[in-house]
Amino acid sequence: TCNMIEIYLNPDSESNWTADSEGEQERPDLSENIGWALKLLKDVHDVEKRRILEAYIRIAKRRKDDLDIAFQTLHEVMMGRGGEGGQQQFPNDKINVPFIVAM
Repeated sequence: TCNMIEIYLNPDSESNWTADSEGEQERPDLSENIGWALKLLKDVHDVEKRRILEAYIRIAKRRKDDLDIAFQTLHEVMMGRGGEGGQQQFPNDKINVPFIVAM
């Protein structure tokens, strides 16, 4: 399920930003893919993976408010803080590669 979500968010396994002939950035429309990714997210039971994938989905939306929330979520995961109430859920002595990749 996690791999399918990542495929929906990055179907070409490349950067989602491509340059057009005038040098401006062109963005592929991922709205349908984001919808499918959100449906698949319900099947992810690992809390940390779900939070990371939720952040990836927010990044794919490319809206400033979603990017801010994604950064905050990924930072909390990396620092070992849980979602609500700041409970310690994840070990903070590991390097969190998904956070580094997303940044």
